[in-house]
Amino acid sequence: IVHLEDVQDESVLVEHIVRHAGLVFEWKWTSTKEGYISALQTFHPDIVISDHSLPGFSSVEAYKLLHEMKMDLPFILFTATVSEDFAVIMMKQGIADYVLKDRPQRLPHAIENAIEKWDAERKNRAFIEKLINSEANLKALMENSDANIYSLDRLMRFVTFNSQFKHTVQGLYGTDL
Repeated sequence: IVHLEDVQDESVLVEHIVRHAGLVFEWKWTSTKEGYISALQTFHPDIVISDHSLPGFSSVEAYKLLHEMKMDLPFILFTATVSEDFAVIMMKQGIADYVLKDRPQRLPHAIENAIEKWDAERKNRAFIEKLINSEANLKALMENSDANIYSLDRLMRFVTFNSQFKHTVQGLYGTDL
């Protein structure tokens, strides 16, 4: 966990609350933009927790940096200084959750939910990518084959066919599929 917070004592308290809830993790506290970038590059976190207002840096900038660096990580806003409207806007932009500092007991649950959701989305993206690759491989096999390849549905309608089959039908029947 990378915790972006300008007050180290608050970070220590938050770390204690999360550990007390039974979560097992490594903790990296940082309070600056430079420290945040370094932590993302060298610490390799699974999640980011960020205060909104830091001297010369904000959660909006931290979230944008995460995406600019092409890092796909859950991001939780943990702050006392934003309105609910702002938090909702940030969630629409993709942050995993927001927790108000006056309700820190909610943070461990938010962390678990964010990581579970992120992991499920990552697996879903991997499955879709695998499916797309499989479909592309099948299409390449069909189109590069000299055999007539086609499939029919239950009503005996053509579902798919390769260009060799289309060429054969055109040659035999003078018609296009």
